[in-house]
Amino acid sequence: MDNEFLELSDDTVIADAEVTFIGATKLHIQKTTKDGKVKKAVCELPGYKWETEDDFSDEEKDVIIALIKDKELLIYSGLIL
Repeated sequence: MDNEFLELSDDTVIADAEVTFIGATKLHIQKTTKDGKVKKAVCELPGYKWETEDDFSDEEKDVIIALIKDKELLIYSGLIL
């Protein structure tokens, strides 16, 4: 994606982020599988609420959340958006 700003080693990409009118941040996440299917999800911060998810396993979501938590200060400060 054009706005890609963070990629995991398994090719999961946090492709874009948007700030809502109430101050939440929505992270748009996607991953292309080996068979060419694109899995997509939106995770809203704070609270790590999954708005949409498309076949992401609980393990995959846990890895994504751990990465987001590790980079949360940078995300909120706008350094990687």
